Amino acid sequence: MLKNSLDRRLQVSKQNFVLPAAEFGALAGPIGVANATHRLIWYPPDLDDEGLNEYTLMPTHLHSLFSPEELRDMRLHPPLDFTKGVPLLQIPARVGAKRPPGPKRDVFKSFETMLFDINRDRAQASPIRDAAIRDRLVGVIRHELQRHDATAEFYRWIGIAPAAKKEVASP
Repeated sequence: MLKNSLDRRLQVSKQNFVLPAAEFGALAGPIGVANATHRLIWYPPDLDDEGLNEYTLMPTHLHSLFSPEELRDMRLHPPLDFTKGVPLLQIPARVGAKRPPGPKRDVFKSFETMLFDINRDRAQASPIRDAAIRDRLVGVIRHELQRHDATAEFYRWIGIAPAAKKEVASP
């Protein structure tokens, strides 16, 4: 009974699905995007590439302050679209920093970009290859990166080319 109820709610949810997709991720890790039928987990080409920066007004990790070593090379960065004219601290994102993936870095490095058909493979155990679906979901990621004023270095680090021109309409 419960399984049928859950399946029914999922079917209704898919019929009324409003968003084209939802994104998720963590700094210095993969970006995920899912819609009603597929999930893409997009990994950067080189997880250990130190060309990434953290942008913040308050240099703290989840459970600790940034160390003096992390702050030595910081500089002010011009405001981003969402900072209301306030410049940010630009701090190199060091591999050994106290943030994700942290001590699980080797686990993260063992994965690669994967695409799943979540209707046929709810457990996401068998990645599929479909360039058209992958490209459509990468377009959603690109749109969100553009909408949130992602920096050029982040596009390079994550391995996704920025959009040719700035527009924020939904893909």
